[in-house]
Amino acid sequence: MKQLRFVGIGVILIYLFLVPMAAQESAVPGISWISQWHGAEAPVVELTLRTDLKVLSKERSAGSYQPATLQYVNHRGENTEADVKIRARGKTRRQICQLPPIKMKMRKSFLESQDLPPLNEVKIVWQCQNGKGFEQVLLKEYLIYRLYNVITPASFRVQLVQFSLYNTHTPDKQPIHRYGFLVEDDEELISRIPGELEETCTYASKLHSEAYLRYCLFQYMIGNTDWSFANGHNTCFIQSETDKLLCPVPYDFDYAGLVDASYAAPHPSIPIKDVTERYYKGFTSASEELLGVVCADFIAKKEALMTLVDDFAPLDKGNRTEMKKYLEEFFWILEDPQRIYRITHN
Repeated sequence: MKQLRFVGIGVILIYLFLVPMAAQESAVPGISWISQWHGAEAPVVELTLRTDLKVLSKERSAGSYQPATLQYVNHRGENTEADVKIRARGKTRRQICQLPPIKMKMRKSFLESQDLPPLNEVKIVWQCQNGKGFEQVLLKEYLIYRLYNVITPASFRVQLVQFSLYNTHTPDKQPIHRYGFLVEDDEELISRIPGELEETCTYASKLHSEAYLRYCLFQYMIGNTDWSFANGHNTCFIQSETDKLLCPVPYDFDYAGLVDASYAAPHPSIPIKDVTERYYKGFTSASEELLGVVCADFIAKKEALMTLVDDFAPLDKGNRTEMKKYLEEFFWILEDPQRIYRITHN
């Protein structure tokens, strides 16, 4: 078998693919509600949320919106309060977590008063249960979103948050303090990366080959097999306005080996015993040349990925060390052309 070419034409192709995508992203002016704190000195935003937590927990299966009040300091340094609506979301965590992940909806008139675009829906993830271990799981999942932001702009942006949750059902009790993160909604994603949003993909021929391979290698890097294209499980798709091909965009990484949540287990159809075991779940149609191009892109970003993990102070040093070790194992595989070819063409 010929050696994969990681330089030369590969570098040119990476440039041609990434520059147009970056140009598309930067072409959207202004800021949104979730991105208003990007670039701020404080990496963690403090939000106060007041709602009936008993109703949220009890009615998690119904998916009905309930009223809540949100308080925070906006990007202009002003104390801000907004009446919002929230509802439970998610699948596994919706059932097993003390408080389920939520979707929050704001009034468009409120956003207009803040000089922000009418992108009024935001997903919120917070730690599943009480305790330091679940806090660290939450922080590792947040970091995975940030890692994929380094790999490609066609990814969901996130914002780390320190929540103070006041239960209006028991107003005399002290608030619950815990980490969480905001995830931009699908509508905001396609406002940055122009195209049509699709929920599923049933034919491989509809996929953008390079974007698909990048997606699969990233999932392999983080040890995640908890995704499916046919039913849109933990993946959505952006259909290009030009060639009409689909770019897959992943989300919900709590079952990844890089997170190693205590409740995570591989699906019975996957031939591994633990989520920390890597398994390449993608198709085997990538050419040697395309594989070389995408591998070269990952290798070029290795230092940025490692630095992102190393500098993430909210995560314990021990967990940062373990995450870097797990990533180093991936790059050890990736940097051997024959080894990564065998894995992706098993």
